[in-house]
Amino acid sequence: MRTNIQRLLTTFLAIFYIALLSAQITINLDAGSRGPKIGNTHYGIFFEEINHAGDGGLYAELIHNRSFEDNQTWYDKWWPIGNTAATLVNEGLINKVQTRALKLTLTGAGSGVRNEGFWGINAVSGRTYKFSFWAKSDAGYNGTLTVGLQTEG
Repeated sequence: MRTNIQRLLTTFLAIFYIALLSAQITINLDAGSRGPKIGNTHYGIFFEEINHAGDGGLYAELIHNRSFEDNQTWYDKWWPIGNTAATLVNEGLINKVQTRALKLTLTGAGSGVRNEGFWGINAVSGRTYKFSFWAKSDAGYNGTLTVGLQTEG
């Protein structure tokens, strides 16, 4: 029995080695010409985001499109509630890195926006969550702002 296993292993290793030899790759570099221009905010080698692994996994974020960068002209994954008018703006932001913000015009109690997260917001009973955001208002506003989690429905 041992010799059969040894033969099988030897055969597998031989096939594996032959496959490695036939899968050679040639890379040609032209050091004399400049490659494509890369923006100054690009860093790292390569990142392929599958199933929102960057937003919802590596950052452990619960809010989808938290900085309104997923779309240049629309606030994807955010929906107005009540009589709320929402638009993306690119002026009056908090710093030079931020490129967009959501401007809301609220017309009464219950107005606002909602975000469904990544296939829902996985809030677990008994855990502590920290929520932070930046908000600005018109000079005459002196109301309150409420943030909460609600079940769908």
